[in-house]
Amino acid sequence: MQAGKLSILPGLSDLAGLARHLELRAVSRWVGLGLVIGLLSGAAACALYWGLEALRFFVVDFLAHEQLLEAAGEPALFEHHSTSEMTQQPRRWILLLAPALGSFLSGWVVYLFAREAGGGNNCWLAAFHQNRGSIRKRVVPVGMIATIFNLSGGASAGREGPMATIGAALGAFVGRTFRLSDRERRLLLVAGAAGGIGAIFRTPLGGALFVVEVLYTDDFEVDALVPAVLSSVVAYSLFTTVFGQGQLFATPGSYSFDARELPLYLLMALATSLVGLIFVRLHHHVHKFCERSSLILPWRGLIAGLIVGGLALVHPAALGAGYGWMQEALTPSSADLIPGAWTGVSTLLMIAFIKVLATSIAAGSGTTGGVFGPSVVIGGMVGGAFGLAYQQLFPDVAHQPSAYMIVGMACFVGGVTSSPISTLVMASEMTGSYSLLVPTMLAEVVSFTLLRRVQLYDEQVPTRKDSPAHSGEYVLDVLQGLTVAQVYHPQDVLTVERALPLAKLLRLATESEQVIFPVRGEDGLPEGVVTLESVQAHLYDEDLGMLAIAADCESPYLSVGLHETLAGALEKMAQSHYQQMPVEDEEKVIGLISYDDLLETYSRELTARKNAEPRGALP
Repeated sequence: MQAGKLSILPGLSDLAGLARHLELRAVSRWVGLGLVIGLLSGAAACALYWGLEALRFFVVDFLAHEQLLEAAGEPALFEHHSTSEMTQQPRRWILLLAPALGSFLSGWVVYLFAREAGGGNNCWLAAFHQNRGSIRKRVVPVGMIATIFNLSGGASAGREGPMATIGAALGAFVGRTFRLSDRERRLLLVAGAAGGIGAIFRTPLGGALFVVEVLYTDDFEVDALVPAVLSSVVAYSLFTTVFGQGQLFATPGSYSFDARELPLYLLMALATSLVGLIFVRLHHHVHKFCERSSLILPWRGLIAGLIVGGLALVHPAALGAGYGWMQEALTPSSADLIPGAWTGVSTLLMIAFIKVLATSIAAGSGTTGGVFGPSVVIGGMVGGAFGLAYQQLFPDVAHQPSAYMIVGMACFVGGVTSSPISTLVMASEMTGSYSLLVPTMLAEVVSFTLLRRVQLYDEQVPTRKDSPAHSGEYVLDVLQGLTVAQVYHPQDVLTVERALPLAKLLRLATESEQVIFPVRGEDGLPEGVVTLESVQAHLYDEDLGMLAIAADCESPYLSVGLHETLAGALEKMAQSHYQQMPVEDEEKVIGLISYDDLLETYSRELTARKNAEPRGALP
């Protein structure tokens, strides 16, 4: 009895089989790689954040004797001094010139050492789609130094784009170090980007979802989700261990949902989408203008920095990403900064307008810095303006203006980046509020639909099948661009009469390479097909072979034209189960095309695409 009981317990062979079934070796491998990349990207995020705060403290506090607004989740790392130096008259001219000097130095660093480091999110997007998941390792120090110069000087840009590129470069470095395949290196690149965003933005889930969603406008990179989540969680944990936990923005309190507000959110989403369209178009126009100019990157950055400094004379929100002003609008501390009522509406719209101009100019110049962070502020300010206006018009319905800021922030960023799902989650993580999911989903659907054809990131592609990273995974897509005329073999095709005995047809088949034989009708035109398989079925019965004729084995006649695509030819072969297909031109059979021809063409085209895909220099 005891032996019977013990026999039901799993043995070593059973456990080994279970391990093979679960592919534990592959799982543990990805867990290990995700852990390593998360630690590296988290450490890089810590270094970048500390460097930004240190240089900004020197410029703003020590030199300019000023204090900028901060987000609640990002208190200053260095204490503001109360010495006699800090009580002196503020030197605001330093804040006006600092963006120009910072962009100038940042431009030189990028121009001399790694020009791709100035592309923000476009850099790692291009590396994934076009460059086999490779980014030069020098992008890590170059991107970090250039970003610190540019953003500490007050450029209207965010740190999320550069940090994503730095994390992606670290992921690609790990992939090369372990000699992984192109596919695996691409996944590690995405995981590194997720770690960078998840840490620096304190959005572990949103960061992981964003990187798998932003690669495409209408698709997801599902394979990268697991390593991206692992990396993002580890990087976020390391970052918050060093700098403390908490969401980016503090909110006034909990939010209540009132279905009567949905039409108000809908109208706000329409206006936010319009602002998003203006922002993307202006950003691309500035970028194209700068690319066509004869000025090299450092001088473009200098001019852009001077313009940003000039806009700061109109309103100081032009400087930096603007998180401090977003926080002030969410939880006002002074009516002098963000007034209430209709004056507040005009103030928030002015800040949004200034950020659109300043960010388009700063990011369009080509220096390091992302547009994601300022986009959060632009969308939040537009949403906040509507919230204040609704509060004046419908006080019984819209009594929480800050709720519209959060929803506006999410739908604006989701619309311009074509990432509605991840930005919905990120908005909740940044504010610690999940009670606005319903209006946020409505607004995201509106903005995503209206901005469907608008791309903030040039390197996004529509779907996986449009990316060279997945070339070869979709056979029909590879064959879609080729025609039958490019592949078929011109030849005299043997056709047979309907009354031809199968025994004679078998003898003819032994002298031919054909496996299908078009059957001629009374008018001389093909009306059916006899396949070699059907004929061979009579081979073992000689008497039946002499009695049966071609018409007895006839199948429907199918053919392809010279100008049909190979994808169409493959579909016809799959439906009919014919190993060959007649090729017609003006109702005349001029040759045959076979499965082997299609497979050979597919293999050749796939090899050509792989060879044409650029390989990045990896010094």
